[in-house]
Amino acid sequence: MKTLLQFFSFCLALVLSLPIFGQSPAPFEGKVPTNILDWEFSNPSTEQSLTVSARGEVDPELAALLQYTLDSMLQELDMIGVGAALRLPGGDIWGGGSGYSTNDQVVDPMTENHRVAIGSVSKTFTAACILSLYDEGLLDLEDSLHQYLPTYENIDSTATIRQLLQHTTGIYNYTNNVAFFPVISANPAAVDSIWAAPAIFESFVLAPDFAPGEGWNYSNTGFVILGEIIKTITGNEYYDEIRIRFIEPLGLETVFHPPFDTWQQPTAHLWADFDNDGILEDNNDLFENFNSLYSTAGAAGSYFGTPSDMAEWIYQLYGGDILTPSTVAEMKQPMPISPLFGYGLGTMRRSFLGKTAYGHGGDIFYAAGIYYIPSEDVGIAVQTNNEPTASFDLDPIIRALLDAYFNFEPTTPTFTVYEQPTFIVSPNPVHSEVRIEYEAPKNTAIYISVFNTVGQEVKDFGLIEKPDSHMINWETDDLPSGSYFVRFEVGGEVYLKKLVKM
Repeated sequence: MKTLLQFFSFCLALVLSLPIFGQSPAPFEGKVPTNILDWEFSNPSTEQSLTVSARGEVDPELAALLQYTLDSMLQELDMIGVGAALRLPGGDIWGGGSGYSTNDQVVDPMTENHRVAIGSVSKTFTAACILSLYDEGLLDLEDSLHQYLPTYENIDSTATIRQLLQHTTGIYNYTNNVAFFPVISANPAAVDSIWAAPAIFESFVLAPDFAPGEGWNYSNTGFVILGEIIKTITGNEYYDEIRIRFIEPLGLETVFHPPFDTWQQPTAHLWADFDNDGILEDNNDLFENFNSLYSTAGAAGSYFGTPSDMAEWIYQLYGGDILTPSTVAEMKQPMPISPLFGYGLGTMRRSFLGKTAYGHGGDIFYAAGIYYIPSEDVGIAVQTNNEPTASFDLDPIIRALLDAYFNFEPTTPTFTVYEQPTFIVSPNPVHSEVRIEYEAPKNTAIYISVFNTVGQEVKDFGLIEKPDSHMINWETDDLPSGSYFVRFEVGGEVYLKKLVKM
């Protein structure tokens, strides 16, 4: 296990997988308090609580397969908790969770409703905001920084907005500064402090790594600068502008940015080995109060959200109409960092199961991988509260879920299906009570039953011998949500009516 100092150096840098980027973590120097686990904080757990409802209708058999896959991968990778979601073509979203959030695994298992920090996936929000301003003609990607920012000693004002989005400015990544983490975590007062961007630039940004356009080096500093550019152009803080432009219109109710938004519940507790005893422990008290971390991560990596909202976001960003098609194409055009990895404008280009994907990974102790696959028109989000897991370690779960979805073939009923207008099932979809009505010739017995999509009988009304017409009122409160078939057998023939339970 990593020591506390190494842990801060490796994870909090918000860099997603340093070997992929061709970087090595800066050595960590300075002292972090040994009593970090004994600090006492006020607990915001009683603050805003929202719940998420399933969106659209996902085939119950597919949902069961995806949940089984997620459960299996959690065990295979020996993780504490993981949440995942797939945004399918047409708008349906499957969301699931596996493992747990707190010690009480019965009361607080990990679910699709748990918010998880998404780290550098936040860059997709910042990039989208900048590019929407570009679409509106309020900036040009070739504009240099001196048009929007005051002068800072180690920030080359000739660098352009495009270079900030691509990580080609050469501007030093402030989270690599060996003084950074000791300063923001020195004591409870430091943890509770809120940092503004100018203070970050003046305190932690060292000399440039190279001249603008002369190389590629992942820099969180560049995205904090982009947040300041948004403020200069719009007059709003970047997080207010992002909320106005994207979060509220898209209904992403679980997406929030501490310390500037109200803390939401349920948020998954972070499990980490801070005391280096080889045991992961619940560190929620620290992370619900880590204002210095979230304010310094800022436009580079501070957002939280559920997998369902993140899958919807990444789908809308690359597959929707948030930006013009030409701008989306520009956003996806990558710098070739390695044969398997490219970086566009706030966008990672990856490959899963031989299919190109666009999105981002993120690490801020929590880890997340959020991607859109254009060829399949699918968005996927996988997030974890398991500190030893980095965002690229989530790739096996992403591949397994995609493989399950791509190869899914629904089971069809084995009996012959005939549609018959004299059979009525209403209301449909149903929340509670459903009426089953039919008309049939006199003296003709009817056998009525209900099956799920895999052919299992869930209700047997038996043989009904009353002639002419009949109506059954059925209370469905105990019936799980999903799709079903009401089966009518009359005169040697079978008729089916589909029923959706909400």
